[in-house]
Amino acid sequence: MPFRKILLGTVAATFIAAPALAEENYYHQNPTPEEQAQTQSLNSDAQSGTVAPAAQAKYDAQQEEYARQQADYQQKKADYEAQRARYADQRAHYAAQRDAYYAEISGDPWLVPAAAPPAWPDEMRLNRLYVISDPARELARAPVVDGDGHWVGRVREVETDDGYARRVKIYLYRDHRYVWVRPGLLRYDASDGVLFTHLDRRDLANMPGYNA
Repeated sequence: MPFRKILLGTVAATFIAAPALAEENYYHQNPTPEEQAQTQSLNSDAQSGTVAPAAQAKYDAQQEEYARQQADYQQKKADYEAQRARYADQRAHYAAQRDAYYAEISGDPWLVPAAAPPAWPDEMRLNRLYVISDPARELARAPVVDGDGHWVGRVREVETDDGYARRVKIYLYRDHRYVWVRPGLLRYDASDGVLFTHLDRRDLANMPGYNA
């Protein structure tokens, strides 16, 4: 009797559990139409390279920023090349007139030139020192006009770093001393061979330097 009951009980449990297992396997192996559509959409996106809107927007913004930076770089490069070309033209003009000009202003480079200083030229004629290919040679003995329009001194030496002017030593006529001036404070007119600065004599006298 115990054995028969156990056997019958086991058979009954098997028949009770069978429908549940069959139902689970059916839905596992036969997904709903909605699940099939969702799976197909994900697979299509993966194959076609479709990305989420937020990721696409971020990528587009990065591309636009890169394009902007490239355009800015190209504009700066064109400006630099134009300034270099303008400087080359001015240098050629200056070389043709150099001897006559120095004879006119003074025979002694460490005395105030006898000729009146030139008026400030148009900014388009003035070059930043970084466009000068050999500043130690090009700027040697160049006279300097200050922000008040006066002869204030003359270049004594130009220290360079990798070919670019790092600082300029200027002899001040009135103070009889040398001062070091940063290149960014100077502009060069290659047509006349003159350096210009917005600083006045007092500003220059307060620059680091030493007595002559």
